[in-house]
Amino acid sequence: MLEAAALESIFHDVPHVPSPSYPRLRLGEWSYSELKVTRDLVLLELVNPKLRQFRVPSRVESITESELIHTPPSEYPRTRTWAQSFHTALSKLDGLAWRPRLAGTGTSFVFFGDRFKTGDLQIHSSPTPTAIGDGFLEIYALAKRAHITIVIP
Repeated sequence: MLEAAALESIFHDVPHVPSPSYPRLRLGEWSYSELKVTRDLVLLELVNPKLRQFRVPSRVESITESELIHTPPSEYPRTRTWAQSFHTALSKLDGLAWRPRLAGTGTSFVFFGDRFKTGDLQIHSSPTPTAIGDGFLEIYALAKRAHITIVIP
């Protein structure tokens, strides 16, 4: 799960180009913790077979995974509108799940805050800084697998 979380947060703005770089200094802004889910969650997986059921106004084709996940930041207002539509249409939905834009393994999540109760998610481990120690070694290995070069400015 750390790989998906890091690709969708720490490395979110890394361009989709061959061998991008990321300044090590920015790792100081980040840490990670493991969370524990205390109840079954209802999630919509943003994958093409599930999305095929969602019509797009004024066109024949349904919404696709690439339109929601593999988009540049300029498209985020539109993707937020889709998230709001899913939230409104599916009243039992706790959140959304998807594969990271930069590939890798795992699943990324967004949870709808108005549908969570205190205690639905619990902190399972203390925050681990990503700029030093074991946290850095984990993030460095993950970046290497994703062909992202961490550079010292």
